[in-house]
Amino acid sequence: MNIKRLIKLRLIKLMRIRDKLECIARGFAWGTFLAIWPSVPFNTILCFLAPLFGGNIMAAIIASWTVGPFFISPVYYYLSYLTGKYLFKLFRIPIQVLHYEQIEKFILKISENPFENIYYYFFTSTGLKIFWKNVEGFFFALMIGGLILGIIGAYISYKSIWWIRDWFIEHKKKILIKRKLKIEKRSQQQV
Repeated sequence: MNIKRLIKLRLIKLMRIRDKLECIARGFAWGTFLAIWPSVPFNTILCFLAPLFGGNIMAAIIASWTVGPFFISPVYYYLSYLTGKYLFKLFRIPIQVLHYEQIEKFILKISENPFENIYYYFFTSTGLKIFWKNVEGFFFALMIGGLILGIIGAYISYKSIWWIRDWFIEHKKKILIKRKLKIEKRSQQQV
């Protein structure tokens, strides 16, 4: 199935939700925010918080699953990190920058004795402290950058819901015209 058709089908499902358009827009915005903000393994679960913002849960899930695949990539995470790093620098908040060499060194160290090192860094308090100390600046820059980009994406998706509704109305009109033509063609063939 091609991407254009998949998006079209999800937008049709979105517009078939039986709820106020405002609730659908808020849910769609919440789902878009979750898709953009680095919350990957928890996107769908967090969609269930949409009613706290006056949003529709199904609209949030549809947005998360439609927008998410375009933003879950190392390139996007790097963009979020750069945005957060820029904001920290702009407001003169000191953060420890994570360099490629540090990541490479850590991965090589883990690969020397994977089971023992993974256990040490992720399941012992000393290892977790060392790991957190090294990634703390990266983590906060990533989260803040993703937060800013997520808010921008949520605003755009919230505003676009009315355009999507107008598109859906035109889409339904085209389908009705096609059905009418088919019925007329069948009736002419039968005569």
